[in-house]
Amino acid sequence: MVYFVGCSRQMDVVIILDLSGSIEEVQRYEIMVDLARALAVGLPVASGRARVGAITFDATAQDQFYLSTFDRDVDGLQNAFEFNHAMGTTNTQAALNLANSNQVIQLTIHHTRVRTYHGDSY
Repeated sequence: MVYFVGCSRQMDVVIILDLSGSIEEVQRYEIMVDLARALAVGLPVASGRARVGAITFDATAQDQFYLSTFDRDVDGLQNAFEFNHAMGTTNTQAALNLANSNQVIQLTIHHTRVRTYHGDSY
């Protein structure tokens, strides 16, 4: 979990989507992507009080867009949820590692101090 000191934004949300073979039914895939899209555009992105990033994974993880990609651009964010259904194996850990590294690295461009919280200590 990441906390930002001196951040003027209310929240930063990274959505991680499983595109592996475990989501093989087209209907399940579409429901998942539609839910992620609805969640993202339902946040106060237009006011700048929320930013959204997305990562997809199967055997490997890929950044789809960073928290800073659609700053205040709800239309762009809504259209960004178009992913290829990969159908590979499931590597959830790769997605979590990518979220913790790349998405946080992109955040440090906009924030002066970052604290990462793991359990009971900083």
